[in-house]
Amino acid sequence: MAAHRQTVVVAPRVPTTLVTPRVPTTLVTPSLAPTITGVEPDAVKCGGTCELRLFGRNLESVTSITIRPSDGVRVLSRPIPVSLSELRLRIAVDADATAGRRSITVGAPELRSRISTVGFGVECAGPRPGASRGSS
Repeated sequence: MAAHRQTVVVAPRVPTTLVTPRVPTTLVTPSLAPTITGVEPDAVKCGGTCELRLFGRNLESVTSITIRPSDGVRVLSRPIPVSLSELRLRIAVDADATAGRRSITVGAPELRSRISTVGFGVECAGPRPGASRGSS
């Protein structure tokens, strides 16, 4: 019997390079919702103007500020970003404003579902509404 001969062909090693067309890419990072964690001062007086300092995270995206209840308190300026963690805001408090706590809510248009709120007080001289006056 004759020996069976097998021939193996080895292909020469050819370097392969994968070439992909260059496609411009833009990385889009979603905005993070603004979060307020504090406000200074903690209380304001009736009958004047005041600058509020809001503290938190991602405050550069704030486009709206709401104060509730708003009776007697008006926002005089747009929020001014001082840093990523601080905003300043001027408000006016009427002389006859109702004393008590107010809440401040900040928001950004694309992030309406995540709202952050802190509070401050309004202090007025004289009796609070509904308080009885003592007789002398």
